[in-house]
This record gives sequence, C-alpha cells and structure tokens, in this order.
Amino acid sequence: EDRWVTLEFDSNSPCIWTKGMDRIRVPVRHGEGKFVTDDATLLDKWAASGQLAVRYVDPESQFPSSSDEILPYPTSPNQSWRNIAGVCDPSGLVFGLMPHPEANHSTWLGATWTREDGKHGEGEGMAIFHNAVEYATSRM
Repeated sequence: EDRWVTLEFDSNSPCIWTKGMDRIRVPVRHGEGKFVTDDATLLDKWAASGQLAVRYVDPESQFPSSSDEILPYPTSPNQSWRNIAGVCDPSGLVFGLMPHPEANHSTWLGATWTREDGKHGEGEGMAIFHNAVEYATSRM
C-alpha cells in the first residue's frame, strides 16, 4: 500500500522531533504491521506522559481530534491501538514512526500538488527533520 494519511501530534509530548507541530499529511507504505502491546495499561501510562506522540486522524475532523477509538480503514491504515502512528521514549529523543515524512520533503510529492495554488517548495514532512536539527545545533 502506498497512499497518504493525516497525522496529528500530541502538543504535550516530550518528543523533540514533533515539537510545535499540529498535523501533516504523509504517505504510508506498508500493508501490515501495527502498534499493539500485551499490556494495555502501558498505553495509559504512555498517553499520560505524552509518549503516544503521533496518531492517525480523520483529515476532515477539527484539531485536536485524536481518539482512543480505533478509526476505520483507510483513515487508520493498520488499525493500530489508539490509532498510534508514532511513539517516543520519556526523554523525547528516541522516536519511532510508521509513516514516511521523508517522502513529503517537497510539495511536488504531495498527493494534491496539481490542485494547489501554484506555490511549491518544501513539504510538510521536513518539519520533523528541522526539529531534530534545531535540537542538535542548540546543544553544540
């Protein structure tokens, strides 16, 4: 599968990669694999600490709209528990993400670029990498 999804970011997350981000559209490129755990109480703990950093959301919904109720396919492409698309460790430095922000590094790569206003440049996915660079350079 290779199609676009909408991601929403937890503004309370310690994740340095997603700091200041609300929503972006990025492609998913997988047919299987989803976020699950054998201890559902861990999800409550991680949610409380902001470690559930990124979730799949309905692009038509108002921000914020992330939900614990699993959204239907194709909004949540793999039926991950709580629509989880990305998690981080407690420090916010280690980040795991299923979709591909690097594949939205240019607006020309976007699913709707031909219907845009003619302004092209950097894609939304680059914000994740800019955040990481900003974090690293601010600590040099």
